[in-house]
Amino acid sequence: LPIYLTDGAFVPDDGAAGPLLAACKASNQFALETEITPTGAPSADERVIMAFADDPANGNFVLAQQGDALTLRLKTDGPGTSAQPIHLCSLVQNKPNHVIVSYANGKLACFMNGTQVNIPNSLLGGLSSWTAQPLIFGAAWKGGQNWAGLMEDIGLFSREIGGAEAR
Repeated sequence: LPIYLTDGAFVPDDGAAGPLLAACKASNQFALETEITPTGAPSADERVIMAFADDPANGNFVLAQQGDALTLRLKTDGPGTSAQPIHLCSLVQNKPNHVIVSYANGKLACFMNGTQVNIPNSLLGGLSSWTAQPLIFGAAWKGGQNWAGLMEDIGLFSREIGGAEAR
């Protein structure tokens, strides 16, 4: 189902976060896939598209838009954990952007519309440091940082998605 957000958020059932947390910690892998269409005016401030976090600075992951940039914060148990957002790619306003972000064994990958994007990867380690936190789409858990746009075909996985599958 498409989720259209303008000034609010979607919070899935409480039961969704626990299985994702357990599976990602067990596999030490994580991927997300979605088609996003940003509709709001680009903001210099971070706007949360989706997060597994009660606080963007300390969450398991935060996918956000800052200006036209798609950014990711990802907590790992190794050096280089992402307290600061990692610039993944640029989004096109008012057009669908098919995005896949995948992490496994120190390898961070991003695919935009089926094409792998070159990104700096300073992340190492697994996901054993992930903690129980809420899943939220379109805003930060404690309010604010609202993202405006359309999200479709959302998938959260406890496995890596490679180039052949991303196409």
